[in-house]
Amino acid sequence: MREPIEPLEFKVDRTLMLTNPAGTIADDSWRVIGEAVNSNGLVKVLVDGEEDLLTIVAVLMAPENSLVIYGQPNEGIVVIRVDGEAKNRMREIINRMECKPES
Repeated sequence: MREPIEPLEFKVDRTLMLTNPAGTIADDSWRVIGEAVNSNGLVKVLVDGEEDLLTIVAVLMAPENSLVIYGQPNEGIVVIRVDGEAKNRMREIINRMECKPES
C-alpha cells in the first residue's frame, strides 16, 4: 500500500529530517525523535524512508501520559497512551530485534 504522498502542511516551529531505511530503526532515529519530543513548540519530523518501526521509538522517548498516534493500513488511526505498560511492551519488542551496526 506504499505510495508517495504529499506531506501535510501545517504551522510548525521547526522541522527535523530523518532517514530511516525499510525494516530498520536507524541509530539517528533516537536522537531526532528525542529532540522532537523534548522541544518546546510544534515540531514536525519528516522521514525519508519507512516510518513503521519509529512508533516504538516515539513511545519509548515520549513522557508518560503522552499520546502516540499513527495510521494503520486497513484499520485507521491507532492511539497509544504512553504509560509504563506501553513502554515495557516496546522494550520487549526492541529486545527481540536484531542489532546491526550502521555502516
